[in-house]
Amino acid sequence: MENFFSADLLSIVGFYVKPMIDIFISIGVFFVYVPQYIKIRDSSNAEGFTLMIPLVLLISNILKICYWFGVYYSLPLLFQAFATILIQLCLLELCVRVRSRSSSIHHRRITDLKIADFWNWDDFSSYLAFIFTFTILSIIMVCFQYSNTHFMSLLGFIALGIEAFLPFPQFFRNMARQSVEGVSLWMITIWIFSDILKSAYFAFTHSPLPFLICGVIQSLIDILILGQFVIYGNSSVVHANRNYALSLAEVTNFYEDEEDESDGAEFYDGNYDFDDSTYLSQNHSVNSSN
Repeated sequence: MENFFSADLLSIVGFYVKPMIDIFISIGVFFVYVPQYIKIRDSSNAEGFTLMIPLVLLISNILKICYWFGVYYSLPLLFQAFATILIQLCLLELCVRVRSRSSSIHHRRITDLKIADFWNWDDFSSYLAFIFTFTILSIIMVCFQYSNTHFMSLLGFIALGIEAFLPFPQFFRNMARQSVEGVSLWMITIWIFSDILKSAYFAFTHSPLPFLICGVIQSLIDILILGQFVIYGNSSVVHANRNYALSLAEVTNFYEDEEDESDGAEFYDGNYDFDDSTYLSQNHSVNSSN
């Protein structure tokens, strides 16, 4: 009887909770990147957002969609890939548009075929051309290899591994600077929550092994970054106070230099006035004697 009720309870929970989790998995990416989109749009400043994030996520999710044709994983994960591509294209278009307003030089295009300018073009059509070409080549590749299980497994690990190691540059940057200054604790918290939830979802729905392995790796990287807040938390305050002290010293020195220059100017003006007044007084005495 006890086993019956426990099994029945699990079935009820799964019946009502799983659809909500499916919806969150499908559209949860919007909750992460829509605030970033709004911030860039309102401030008209895209300097704090690197275009490497759209590049990595676009490539990863295009390959993830191609991976679905060989391994039919759950539809919410497929919808998540399409949603990620949509929001990253919107972010990319906004960043290119905002940067083009602040720059008077617009000559870098994909048709120039310059490696140094890769993914640093000045028009959105160049980015679309690259994404379209990459998508077509990926589809052709999968059409010839979709029945090859080893190839499709490798494709899954590549697609999900690229996305899983996305936070690693942030981790190494914090470690090199010995500080987490400029990193949002709220953003890292959302990353941890969503990645742990995704990993549990992968295990619960028996998703292909690459999903589970890469989800666990991504969760561990997020936890490492959170640990940096504990390790470097006080040092970040020290760095901030030190930067403030240096800035204050620079301002003080600046005003001291200005005062020295102003004192010198007054001294010069006094001599000039003295000489001029002496000349006038002498001239007046000569005139009066005449």
